Amino acid sequence: MRPARGMTLAELVIALAVTSMVGAGVVAMTDAVARVLDDGRLERERTIASASASTRLASLVAPSRCVLEAGDDLVVLWKSDTFRDRRVQASELGWVRFLPATGELRYEWVSFPEGWSARDRAEADRHCHPEEDWERVRDDYESIGHLNHCVLLDGLRDARCAMPEAELEAPLDLRRLAWRLDWAGEIDVSTTTVIAAAIHGHEPPEDRP
Repeated sequence: MRPARGMTLAELVIALAVTSMVGAGVVAMTDAVARVLDDGRLERERTIASASASTRLASLVAPSRCVLEAGDDLVVLWKSDTFRDRRVQASELGWVRFLPATGELRYEWVSFPEGWSARDRAEADRHCHPEEDWERVRDDYESIGHLNHCVLLDGLRDARCAMPEAELEAPLDLRRLAWRLDWAGEIDVSTTTVIAAAIHGHEPPEDRP
């Protein structure tokens, strides 16, 4: 019986080289799979974020009567003609504002206490001319505690109107709105999305200039 022979130095070197090549291949393949999975996760997050943004903004814009103001960081909507008089009342307004400090796109509206009578509401409400200072109207109602809000979108680095300057100068004639959203936040999405929404029943106020 022949005694067992150990590996020669040359055989050991070859074995180590083969093992190294196989290990490197496994590492490379694992890294590639991880990148593909990560890209897929980011793409899903982008899709979900864009779909959510489109749905929420469209739910505000589509039923609105018209746009009263549109700028980089503020959009004012005549959200409904509750009194059916084709005149804008404060309680029919909606402000869409971007807050850079929190990365939120926020929707705000005038809200009166639930226990108020119709007369109380009528006295606190006010007729607004289409050329009002809408920021001041908002501030007036906020100062007396009659402004409510909700967060439409968060995790934003920036949000501004993606409309031509010429169109923004005539907001009452706008039949659609578009926002450019720069995502960067908890959802781990770093990309820019343009979301557009159309007004279905465009009808400016009767006392427009």
